[in-house]
Amino acid sequence: MKIANILIALFLAVSSTVYSAEKDGLSNLSFINYCSDTNRQDTLSPALKKKSVASALVLSLAVPGLGERYAGKSRLSKYLIATETAWWGLYIWHNVYSGWMKDDYITFAAAHAGIESAGKNKKYYVNIGNFSDIYGYNDKKMLDRDDDLVYKNIPENYWRWDSDDNKERFKEMRVKSDRYGNRVNYFATAIILNHIISGINAAIIAKKWNNSLESQQAWKLEYISGLPYSTECIDAGARLSFRF
Repeated sequence: MKIANILIALFLAVSSTVYSAEKDGLSNLSFINYCSDTNRQDTLSPALKKKSVASALVLSLAVPGLGERYAGKSRLSKYLIATETAWWGLYIWHNVYSGWMKDDYITFAAAHAGIESAGKNKKYYVNIGNFSDIYGYNDKKMLDRDDDLVYKNIPENYWRWDSDDNKERFKEMRVKSDRYGNRVNYFATAIILNHIISGINAAIIAKKWNNSLESQQAWKLEYISGLPYSTECIDAGARLSFRF
């Protein structure tokens, strides 16, 4: 009789707790039929299953934000994907704009200094922006005993600016193009770092999620019916778990 009273009291306590917890949105009650630990694991919601740390890492290394989304951080995932898109946008824009500016200053130099652009390197364009003509440049290099830097006096190397103003304008165009081109390297570095940081972050989130699965339940109460039962198979049961 005492045992029956205890069971009734326990049942009432569980029912009262379930009602209170459901009202507060803090409980997860499920009635299950299971015959093994494997079946018990299969009844868990996909959202409560462990996450693969390796998968989270690889996903975010490939595309920042995907690993975080897989690990359950959808809002953070959106932010990281938006950041990645912005970095790529800046990278592409600066690369394209630098190329446009380079085409412009080469065309400008051909029109106002008479250069032949075929086969010319970056150093050549720096030099023609600093000297009015090839003769002034060669005189300076010979005076400095830098004979290896002297240009051969052939048509392919020739330049002479039609005015100092145009020479300075060319120099400004070249410097601006180089400035945008140099930023491309910064954005490329930022993109690489963003992938690495996101990958590590996603792995940490997945690891913390897995660790929290065991500790997030403040307590767990199970009421098993169907006595007597064997150790191999439980006929019916109800599981109540609270997560905070």
